[in-house]
Amino acid sequence: MESEGIFIAVTEVSARFRKPARYGDVVTVRTRFGRMKSRGCSFLYEVVLPDGSLSTEGETHHIFVDGEGRPRLVPAGVAEVFRAFAGR
Repeated sequence: MESEGIFIAVTEVSARFRKPARYGDVVTVRTRFGRMKSRGCSFLYEVVLPDGSLSTEGETHHIFVDGEGRPRLVPAGVAEVFRAFAGR
């Protein structure tokens, strides 16, 4: 995408801490696609502890921009790939 002048900028980050991870814990980070809008998208995250319990939930929101940093519509091909990744 970047070689075609399409970039994704982070516009918002949120996290909810449920249970602490400790130094040395090997955690699993699960990521899934959230929503697609005309100029942006979101991703959802979970950090899972070794015992399978949930440590943290998070979400990021992104906007598509051109090489100058100006917002742009999500290109049709990119939207199609993201929707396929999300199973939609």
